[in-house]
Order: sequence, then C-alpha cells, then structure tokens
Amino acid sequence: MNLDNTTLSLEEFILQENIEEKFKEFYEEYKQFQYLLYLESVNRKANNIKKNSSKKMNDDKIALAKSMYSNPDYTLRDICKTLQISESTLNKYAKCPKTPKRENRRHRINTEKIAQAKELYKDRSRSVASMAKSLNISLITFYRWLKL
Repeated sequence: MNLDNTTLSLEEFILQENIEEKFKEFYEEYKQFQYLLYLESVNRKANNIKKNSSKKMNDDKIALAKSMYSNPDYTLRDICKTLQISESTLNKYAKCPKTPKRENRRHRINTEKIAQAKELYKDRSRSVASMAKSLNISLITFYRWLKL
C-alpha cells in the first residue's frame, strides 16, 4: 500500500486514517496500562516493606535481644547474627544503643602487662623498642601504657 495521499483510493485513505486513529487509541491505552502497572508495583513494594518490617521483630525476639544485650558475653554482631537482623533493626525495636561501651575481646588491657612495662621502663637497661618487643606490643602501646 502506497502512503502518498494523492495516489490513494478513497477506501485506502479511509483505511489508513482508521489505522492511525486505532494506533493512537491503542497507544493511549498502553500508556494508561503502563502507569497502572507502575502504581501497582509501587503499592506492592510499600506493602512488602511494611509486612517484612513487622515480621523481623516480634515480642519474643525483642525480649531475647534485650536479654542477650544485658549479657556482656554477647557482642552486637552476635545478637544480630542470632536474630538475623541488622544493627539498625536491633536499635529500632530493642532500643539498644548502636555503639555500646563494651570491652573489645581482642584488646583487653592486661594490668599485669602494664605493671611489667612500667617496671621495665624504670630499669632503663634496655631500649624501649626491645622492652615493647619482649611484651609483644607496639611502641605506641608501650608509651600509652606508661601514661596510665
């Protein structure tokens, strides 16, 4: 079919006009349908967020989180891994502070080692580096301990 209007017969011209109108109608309906799908997906996502957040923490989990938090043997990571929640969720529902003042297990200050460091420093028969090395600590840690 030739698209030049001058060479079209009357029936072909009417048919072409109807096709253009039908296409315009179809395109408008398609845009409306796409918009409705978009709104539906937004609502679905919002509902899923609400449903998931309420499922993450129930009263039993909150009570367990608070009891674990009161025990200093558990770190925040331990609590979150056990309950399979994030730290912010733990804070939101159990009202636990995000960064509690707890002893870090790896870097507990050993008062006996501090006393040894001070005794070695009083002796001054060796270099500070060798004193720190004998205690398996860095120079910076050695000097910090001397200030305590």
